[in-house]
Amino acid sequence: MPAILRAIRVMLCGLLCLFSVHAPGQVGSTGGGVSTYFVGFKAQAPGEQPFIWPGIRIEDRPDQTPVPFGEHSSGQSKADVAAALGLVGELVGILDSINAIVVRVDAAEAARLSQLPIVAYVEPDGVAITGSAQPLPEGGHATYRDGVLTLPRVDTPEQVGQYQDASFSLQADGSWKLNGLRSIGNSGVSKIPVDSIELVKVEGFPVGAYLRVTAWGWPCGIEGRARILQRQVGAHFDVTISAPVLVSDETYACPAVVQRVRMTVPLQVYGLAAGAYTYDVNGVTGGFSLAADNRYPEDCDSSQVAYCP
Repeated sequence: MPAILRAIRVMLCGLLCLFSVHAPGQVGSTGGGVSTYFVGFKAQAPGEQPFIWPGIRIEDRPDQTPVPFGEHSSGQSKADVAAALGLVGELVGILDSINAIVVRVDAAEAARLSQLPIVAYVEPDGVAITGSAQPLPEGGHATYRDGVLTLPRVDTPEQVGQYQDASFSLQADGSWKLNGLRSIGNSGVSKIPVDSIELVKVEGFPVGAYLRVTAWGWPCGIEGRARILQRQVGAHFDVTISAPVLVSDETYACPAVVQRVRMTVPLQVYGLAAGAYTYDVNGVTGGFSLAADNRYPEDCDSSQVAYCP
């Protein structure tokens, strides 16, 4: 990896990041188990396409449509890259900005990759940043102040928090003027790619349920804190983890930094009836069950409050 990229990545990560730096063609030891590695490729000769194709901005795509979540904007697929490398393991992500990929392989496969002629470096991923998920500062509720109505979150049937930060101004004739908004996948909001989820149940009574989420984050272009939005529909929880991103007509440079982020999402399980439940966090799914009704029997049922003693 070029020295300047190493310096930028270590500087931005600060005390929370632990990177092992090796010379090109070498790989550090992480034991015999499966681990995550960054694999960088050598720069191409003039006129040649890099091994990892550059991404294509939405405004430069012929049909101007957003790229489906999880797919690479250049059209280069994970399967094609893995096949070209003869990869024995999992290709986790494509990092077009630095001509690199993220893989989950064992130490022997990492060593093999480091010897390929097109590979510049293989580095074990040592990034670990911990944080607790918090709701929006306003609790996700609309606010009205000085003639301006702000909706932090607007759901659609298909997507939690599809629209965010919608702002309306009250006009003299009583109508509302839309000042602006952010939209997931189109303008201003990006989902954070989720790597894995661990369900943590706190037994006893009442039961608590938490999702320990490992995701891929990036420090560049983010204009605010990550947002954790959830809703329950029947026996299913939809959770969206997103971040507001910079929208600019001008091209801006970003350092080549990708971080693994851990967050804890508390599910709203108090008051639920006994039974099986499922969840979906940015497309990663799972489930859990409650052996008994998860509320104190003397509590009033809010849906039947008129009948409370």
